[in-house]
Amino acid sequence: MLRLRDMPGRCPKTLENKKLRHLLYGRKPHLYRVIFRIRIKLGLVEILHIRYGARRKFRASDLE
Repeated sequence: MLRLRDMPGRCPKTLENKKLRHLLYGRKPHLYRVIFRIRIKLGLVEILHIRYGARRKFRASDLE
């Protein structure tokens, strides 16, 4: 089983911000989008936002 902490680089970069990545988790109708960034120097994955798939489109300003 692949886990986010084991291979975070397998996830695509977001269209909103090329420094962030996203992972789609679950199955329809219960689909979630996890927005995260890889902190290479610290050796960790920082989850910034978990969004239910049925919500409006994500914007980079949602993280501020």
